[in-house]
Amino acid sequence: MKIIKQLLTIYSFILSITQANAGADSLLGVQLGYPNLEYTSNTGQGALYDGSKLVITSVPRFITLTAGTTPEFVISGDLNITAYIDSAGNFTSGTFSISGTAAGYTGILLSGNILDYGILELGVADDLIDFRLNATSGSMQGLFTTTEVGTIVTLEGSTFDGNGFAFGSSWGAVRAKGTFGPIPDIVPSTGTATIGYWKNHEAEWPTSSLTLGNNLFTKIELLSLLTTPTRGDKTIAMAKQLIASKLNVLAGNESSCVDDIITASDAWLQTHEGVGSGERRWGDGDLLHDDLDTYNNGQLCAPHRD
Repeated sequence: MKIIKQLLTIYSFILSITQANAGADSLLGVQLGYPNLEYTSNTGQGALYDGSKLVITSVPRFITLTAGTTPEFVISGDLNITAYIDSAGNFTSGTFSISGTAAGYTGILLSGNILDYGILELGVADDLIDFRLNATSGSMQGLFTTTEVGTIVTLEGSTFDGNGFAFGSSWGAVRAKGTFGPIPDIVPSTGTATIGYWKNHEAEWPTSSLTLGNNLFTKIELLSLLTTPTRGDKTIAMAKQLIASKLNVLAGNESSCVDDIITASDAWLQTHEGVGSGERRWGDGDLLHDDLDTYNNGQLCAPHRD
Protein backbone atom coordinates (compact mmCIF):
# COMPACT_ATOMS: atom_id res chain seq x y z
CA MET A 1 0.00 0.00 0.00
CA LYS A 2 1.42 3.35 -1.02
CA ILE A 3 0.55 6.41 0.98
CA ILE A 4 1.31 9.49 -1.08
CA LYS A 5 0.04 12.86 0.03
CA GLN A 6 -0.69 15.02 -3.00
CA LEU A 7 0.64 18.24 -1.54
CA LEU A 8 3.88 19.59 -2.96
CA THR A 9 6.66 21.49 -1.15
CA ILE A 10 5.37 21.92 2.42
CA TYR A 11 7.33 23.61 5.18
CA SER A 12 10.35 21.80 6.60
CA PHE A 13 9.96 20.41 10.11
CA ILE A 14 10.40 23.32 12.56
CA LEU A 15 10.84 22.65 16.26
CA SER A 16 10.00 26.12 17.53
CA ILE A 17 6.32 27.04 17.39
CA THR A 18 6.96 30.66 18.39
CA GLN A 19 9.13 31.88 15.54
CA ALA A 20 8.35 35.60 15.19
CA ASN A 21 7.88 37.65 12.04
CA ALA A 22 8.26 34.80 9.62
CA GLY A 23 6.52 36.98 7.06
CA ALA A 24 6.16 35.90 3.48
CA ASP A 25 9.43 34.05 2.96
CA SER A 26 8.56 30.88 4.87
CA LEU A 27 5.98 29.20 7.06
CA LEU A 28 5.87 29.44 10.85
CA GLY A 29 5.95 25.66 11.27
CA VAL A 30 2.76 25.58 13.35
CA GLN A 31 1.92 22.21 14.96
CA LEU A 32 -1.64 21.73 16.23
CA GLY A 33 -3.22 19.89 19.13
CA TYR A 34 -6.83 19.33 20.29
CA PRO A 35 -9.64 20.41 20.01
CA ASN A 36 -9.00 20.04 16.29
CA LEU A 37 -11.32 21.64 13.73
CA GLU A 38 -11.25 20.93 10.01
CA TYR A 39 -12.74 23.26 7.43
CA THR A 40 -13.14 23.64 3.69
CA SER A 41 -14.67 26.36 1.55
CA ASN A 42 -17.81 26.35 -0.56
CA THR A 43 -18.22 27.87 -4.02
CA GLY A 44 -17.58 31.59 -3.85
CA GLN A 45 -15.33 31.28 -0.82
CA GLY A 46 -11.56 30.95 -0.57
CA ALA A 47 -8.97 33.70 -0.27
CA LEU A 48 -8.71 37.23 -1.65
CA TYR A 49 -5.83 39.70 -1.29
CA ASP A 50 -6.50 43.27 -2.43
CA GLY A 51 -3.05 44.79 -1.99
CA SER A 52 -3.37 45.50 1.73
CA LYS A 53 -5.73 42.93 3.24
CA LEU A 54 -5.96 39.14 2.97
CA VAL A 55 -9.41 37.67 3.67
CA ILE A 56 -9.89 33.90 3.95
CA THR A 57 -13.42 32.52 4.19
CA SER A 58 -14.38 28.89 4.69
CA VAL A 59 -16.84 26.56 6.43
CA PRO A 60 -16.01 24.50 9.54
CA ARG A 61 -17.06 20.91 8.83
CA PHE A 62 -16.32 18.94 11.99
CA ILE A 63 -14.45 19.14 15.25
CA THR A 64 -12.58 16.47 17.23
CA LEU A 65 -12.54 17.47 20.89
CA THR A 66 -9.81 15.11 22.12
CA ALA A 67 -7.42 12.62 20.56
CA GLY A 68 -9.09 9.35 19.63
CA THR A 69 -12.69 10.60 19.90
CA THR A 70 -15.26 10.67 17.11
CA PRO A 71 -15.40 13.93 15.11
CA GLU A 72 -18.63 15.89 15.52
CA PHE A 73 -20.24 17.84 12.69
CA VAL A 74 -20.37 21.63 12.80
CA ILE A 75 -23.74 22.99 11.64
CA SER A 76 -24.33 26.39 10.00
CA GLY A 77 -20.78 27.56 10.56
CA ASP A 78 -18.48 30.19 9.10
CA LEU A 79 -14.75 30.76 9.39
CA ASN A 80 -13.19 34.13 8.63
CA ILE A 81 -9.58 35.25 8.81
CA THR A 82 -8.70 38.86 8.00
CA ALA A 83 -5.01 39.77 7.97
CA TYR A 84 -3.64 43.19 7.09
CA ILE A 85 -0.50 42.59 5.03
CA ASP A 86 1.20 45.23 2.89
CA SER A 87 2.49 44.76 -0.66
CA ALA A 88 5.91 43.72 0.67
CA GLY A 89 4.38 40.94 2.77
CA ASN A 90 4.69 42.73 6.12
CA PHE A 91 1.96 41.83 8.61
CA THR A 92 0.48 44.53 10.85
CA SER A 93 -2.73 43.20 12.45
CA GLY A 94 -5.72 40.97 11.94
CA THR A 95 -8.64 39.05 13.42
CA PHE A 96 -10.29 35.64 13.12
CA SER A 97 -13.71 34.22 13.97
CA ILE A 98 -15.30 30.75 13.87
CA SER A 99 -19.04 30.29 14.31
CA GLY A 100 -21.52 27.42 14.21
CA THR A 101 -23.15 24.76 16.34
CA ALA A 102 -21.21 21.68 17.46
CA ALA A 103 -20.84 19.44 20.51
CA GLY A 104 -23.33 21.51 22.51
CA TYR A 105 -21.67 24.82 21.71
CA THR A 106 -23.21 27.49 19.51
CA GLY A 107 -22.75 31.03 18.21
CA ILE A 108 -19.21 32.36 18.02
CA LEU A 109 -17.16 29.29 18.89
CA LEU A 110 -13.83 31.10 19.01
CA SER A 111 -12.46 34.47 17.97
CA GLY A 112 -9.45 36.65 18.55
CA ASN A 113 -6.42 38.31 17.01
CA ILE A 114 -3.77 37.24 14.53
CA LEU A 115 -0.22 37.23 15.92
CA ASP A 116 1.83 36.27 12.86
CA TYR A 117 1.68 34.46 9.55
CA GLY A 118 3.86 32.64 7.05
CA ILE A 119 3.28 31.67 3.43
CA LEU A 120 4.92 29.30 0.99
CA GLU A 121 4.34 29.18 -2.76
CA LEU A 122 3.86 25.54 -3.69
CA GLY A 123 3.64 25.80 -7.42
CA VAL A 124 1.17 26.53 -10.19
CA ALA A 125 -2.08 25.62 -8.44
CA ASP A 126 -1.69 25.51 -4.65
CA ASP A 127 -0.05 27.50 -1.88
CA LEU A 128 0.16 27.07 1.87
CA ILE A 129 -0.23 29.62 4.65
CA ASP A 130 -0.18 29.27 8.44
CA PHE A 131 -1.13 31.60 11.27
CA ARG A 132 -0.44 31.98 14.96
CA LEU A 133 -3.53 33.35 16.68
CA ASN A 134 -4.57 34.59 20.11
CA ALA A 135 -8.01 33.33 21.19
CA THR A 136 -9.78 35.98 23.29
CA SER A 137 -13.45 34.91 23.33
CA GLY A 138 -16.03 32.37 22.17
CA SER A 139 -18.23 29.66 23.62
CA MET A 140 -15.49 27.04 23.13
CA GLN A 141 -12.68 29.08 24.64
CA GLY A 142 -12.80 27.10 27.88
CA LEU A 143 -11.88 23.92 25.99
CA PHE A 144 -8.47 25.29 25.09
CA THR A 145 -5.64 24.92 27.59
CA THR A 146 -3.74 27.77 25.97
CA THR A 147 -4.93 31.02 24.42
CA GLU A 148 -2.45 30.61 21.55
CA VAL A 149 -3.99 28.73 18.66
CA GLY A 150 -3.07 28.24 15.05
CA THR A 151 -4.25 27.16 11.64
CA ILE A 152 -2.66 25.62 8.56
CA VAL A 153 -4.47 26.53 5.33
CA THR A 154 -4.10 25.04 1.87
CA LEU A 155 -5.04 27.60 -0.81
CA GLU A 156 -6.24 25.66 -3.84
CA GLY A 157 -6.24 27.37 -7.20
CA SER A 158 -4.12 30.16 -5.78
CA THR A 159 -2.77 32.88 -8.07
CA PHE A 160 -0.25 34.09 -5.50
CA ASP A 161 3.12 34.65 -7.14
CA GLY A 162 5.95 34.77 -4.63
CA ASN A 163 8.15 36.95 -6.82
CA GLY A 164 10.77 37.12 -4.12
CA PHE A 165 7.93 36.66 -1.63
CA ALA A 166 6.66 40.19 -2.01
CA PHE A 167 2.87 40.20 -2.24
CA GLY A 168 2.81 42.76 -5.04
CA SER A 169 -0.52 42.88 -6.86
CA SER A 170 -3.88 41.42 -5.85
CA TRP A 171 -4.36 37.66 -5.91
CA GLY A 172 -6.79 35.02 -4.74
CA ALA A 173 -7.56 31.32 -4.25
CA VAL A 174 -10.74 29.51 -5.24
CA ARG A 175 -10.73 27.25 -2.21
CA ALA A 176 -9.35 27.39 1.32
CA LYS A 177 -9.22 24.26 3.45
CA GLY A 178 -7.25 23.29 6.51
CA THR A 179 -7.05 22.53 10.19
CA PHE A 180 -7.46 24.76 13.22
CA GLY A 181 -6.45 24.03 16.82
CA PRO A 182 -4.41 25.04 19.85
CA ILE A 183 -0.64 25.23 19.73
CA PRO A 184 0.12 22.88 22.63
CA ASP A 185 2.61 23.58 25.36
CA ILE A 186 5.36 21.00 25.08
CA VAL A 187 5.47 19.00 28.30
CA PRO A 188 8.73 17.09 28.86
CA SER A 189 8.24 13.34 28.80
CA THR A 190 10.09 10.62 30.63
CA GLY A 191 11.98 9.58 27.50
CA THR A 192 11.76 8.73 23.84
CA ALA A 193 9.53 5.99 22.44
CA THR A 194 9.64 3.64 19.49
CA ILE A 195 7.40 3.25 16.44
CA GLY A 196 5.40 0.56 18.23
CA TYR A 197 4.74 2.77 21.24
CA TRP A 198 3.37 5.69 19.20
CA LYS A 199 1.30 3.32 17.06
CA ASN A 200 -0.45 1.99 20.16
CA HIS A 201 -0.68 5.20 22.24
CA GLU A 202 -2.65 7.54 19.99
CA ALA A 203 -3.99 9.58 22.90
CA GLU A 204 -0.46 10.68 23.83
CA TRP A 205 0.36 12.22 20.46
CA PRO A 206 1.39 15.87 20.96
CA THR A 207 0.21 16.91 17.48
CA SER A 208 -2.43 16.10 14.87
CA SER A 209 -0.19 16.38 11.80
CA LEU A 210 3.44 16.06 10.73
CA THR A 211 5.53 16.87 7.67
CA LEU A 212 7.50 13.99 6.16
CA GLY A 213 9.90 15.03 3.44
CA ASN A 214 8.01 17.94 1.93
CA ASN A 215 4.47 16.55 2.36
CA LEU A 216 1.99 17.19 5.15
CA PHE A 217 0.23 14.16 6.68
CA THR A 218 -2.75 14.14 9.04
CA LYS A 219 -2.78 12.01 12.17
CA ILE A 220 -5.07 9.44 10.54
CA GLU A 221 -2.65 9.11 7.62
CA LEU A 222 0.33 8.84 9.96
CA LEU A 223 -1.29 6.08 12.01
CA SER A 224 -2.15 4.23 8.81
CA LEU A 225 1.43 4.61 7.65
CA LEU A 226 2.76 3.13 10.91
CA THR A 227 0.74 -0.04 10.23
CA THR A 228 1.62 -0.25 6.51
CA PRO A 229 3.93 -3.15 5.55
CA THR A 230 7.22 -1.85 4.20
CA ARG A 231 7.53 -4.52 1.49
CA GLY A 232 11.00 -3.29 0.61
CA ASP A 233 10.02 0.36 0.13
CA LYS A 234 12.79 2.28 1.87
CA THR A 235 10.77 5.51 1.94
CA ILE A 236 8.11 3.88 4.13
CA ALA A 237 10.77 2.49 6.46
CA MET A 238 12.34 5.94 6.75
CA ALA A 239 8.97 7.62 7.28
CA LYS A 240 8.09 5.33 10.20
CA GLN A 241 11.28 6.22 12.08
CA LEU A 242 10.79 9.91 11.26
CA ILE A 243 7.26 9.86 12.69
CA ALA A 244 8.50 8.42 15.99
CA SER A 245 11.46 10.82 16.15
CA LYS A 246 9.36 13.90 15.46
CA LEU A 247 6.74 12.86 18.01
CA ASN A 248 9.52 12.30 20.55
CA VAL A 249 10.89 15.77 19.90
CA LEU A 250 7.45 17.41 20.12
CA ALA A 251 6.85 15.54 23.39
CA GLY A 252 9.70 17.55 24.90
CA ASN A 253 12.68 15.21 24.67
CA GLU A 254 16.23 16.47 24.21
CA SER A 255 16.80 16.81 20.46
CA SER A 256 20.17 18.48 19.94
CA CYS A 257 21.68 15.16 18.92
CA VAL A 258 18.99 14.37 16.34
CA ASP A 259 17.94 17.71 14.81
CA ASP A 260 20.39 17.48 11.92
CA ILE A 261 19.52 13.81 11.39
CA ILE A 262 15.82 14.65 11.11
CA THR A 263 16.53 17.44 8.64
CA ALA A 264 18.73 15.16 6.54
CA SER A 265 16.12 12.38 6.63
CA ASP A 266 13.44 14.75 5.37
CA ALA A 267 15.78 15.79 2.59
CA TRP A 268 16.40 12.11 1.74
CA LEU A 269 12.66 11.55 1.37
CA GLN A 270 12.36 14.56 -0.91
CA THR A 271 15.23 13.33 -3.08
CA HIS A 272 13.56 9.92 -3.39
CA GLU A 273 10.14 11.34 -4.39
CA GLY A 274 8.41 11.12 -1.04
CA VAL A 275 6.71 8.50 1.09
CA GLY A 276 5.50 5.49 -0.88
CA SER A 277 7.60 6.07 -4.00
CA GLY A 278 8.73 2.43 -4.04
CA GLU A 279 12.44 3.22 -3.68
CA ARG A 280 14.34 -0.06 -3.14
CA ARG A 281 17.81 1.33 -2.46
CA TRP A 282 19.03 3.14 0.61
CA GLY A 283 22.08 4.91 -0.76
CA ASP A 284 23.19 6.97 2.24
CA GLY A 285 19.72 6.73 3.80
CA ASP A 286 20.44 3.58 5.82
CA LEU A 287 22.70 5.46 8.22
CA LEU A 288 20.06 8.13 8.80
CA HIS A 289 17.40 5.47 9.32
CA ASP A 290 19.57 3.67 11.86
CA ASP A 291 20.37 6.90 13.73
CA LEU A 292 16.65 7.71 14.02
CA ASP A 293 16.01 4.20 15.34
CA THR A 294 18.81 4.64 17.85
CA TYR A 295 17.34 7.95 19.04
CA ASN A 296 13.87 6.46 19.38
CA ASN A 297 15.35 3.69 21.53
CA GLY A 298 16.98 6.22 23.85
CA GLN A 299 20.57 5.51 22.88
CA LEU A 300 21.62 8.96 21.69
CA CYS A 301 20.70 11.94 23.85
CA ALA A 302 17.47 10.90 25.55
CA PRO A 303 16.33 8.01 27.76
CA HIS A 304 13.82 5.49 26.41
CA ARG A 305 10.40 4.64 27.79
CA ASP A 306 8.49 1.40 27.24
